[in-house]
Amino acid sequence: MTEYIIRPGDNSFEVLGITHHLAGGDGVAGLAYLLLFTWRMAEEGDEIPDGITSRQGFWADPSLGCKWWMRVRLICNDESLRIIKQDALDALDILLQKKIVSKIVCEVWRLDATVGCIKIQLIEPDGQTSNLIVEDIWKVVRENVK
Repeated sequence: MTEYIIRPGDNSFEVLGITHHLAGGDGVAGLAYLLLFTWRMAEEGDEIPDGITSRQGFWADPSLGCKWWMRVRLICNDESLRIIKQDALDALDILLQKKIVSKIVCEVWRLDATVGCIKIQLIEPDGQTSNLIVEDIWKVVRENVK
């Protein structure tokens, strides 16, 4: 099992104490990172954060990516963590559809009243497992929303 940790202020991750940058490659975890931090296009009725005039999204495939960018104003509580978890599962579903992974396990938790974290376990068909952990999800997302 390999564990990847994404921390605020950095778009790299650590594996066994070695830092890897997420510019490309890095297998299934790299794909997951790209899917989570590619902003999915807002649909009709989605609430877009103040100050953002674009519906964001990848023009060639508006269903690609994650809606985390729309969640920057959420308060860290059980309901918002449920939303963050579902957004992650929706974004990563393509990995299941394309049989890149056979299973995705996702858990969320609060470190305190304002800090939420998410751990995503990606299980490949050959049994290899990668854990992608995002510490302080709202801070990481705010750093990436422009």
